[in-house]
Amino acid sequence: MEYSIDFSEPIPKVVQRLTAEHRDFRIKLIKIEDASEVSSEKAIEMLKKLKKPILQHTAEEEARIMRMIQKHLSIQKTGIRRKKSFL
Repeated sequence: MEYSIDFSEPIPKVVQRLTAEHRDFRIKLIKIEDASEVSSEKAIEMLKKLKKPILQHTAEEEARIMRMIQKHLSIQKTGIRRKKSFL
């Protein structure tokens, strides 16, 4: 699986987009739960389709959080603040 993260996207926009993705995942998971009451095979197929987007979403959240932590630790260590970055 190949996936790249756009670290130049402003944080407020990232938060808004990831929040919307959370809502979309919740809706899809509810549909999968409903489908599982009728057909477990159908629910499994739906889960398989949702696997990659959830993994990508999770990887992006983790990468963004780690980038923010590293930036914060770097500032604490050096006491130097760089110009505003895209984080």
